[in-house]
Amino acid sequence: FVYPHQVEQVMAGFEDVKRWQIEVTNPGGIDEMNLRIEATNFKREDELLHTFREKIKLRPSLEVLAPGTLPAQIKAIEDKRKWD
Repeated sequence: FVYPHQVEQVMAGFEDVKRWQIEVTNPGGIDEMNLRIEATNFKREDELLHTFREKIKLRPSLEVLAPGTLPAQIKAIEDKRKWD
């Protein structure tokens, strides 16, 4: 799995990113990770994903959101997997 401090280390190199959250789901029983970031005019998507994969060894999808989109109180890693 991934820990918030690992993601913080990656995000330190991307000053454009104001806030972030990882959302984990498991549609069809397969774990999926979505990295949600708040940024204005973010143009470094490929670089961010490459750095994330290189340092954390996981491949998230990326969702770029406008600043203020994520709720004020969020968990850094939101596990929404269902086990039924």
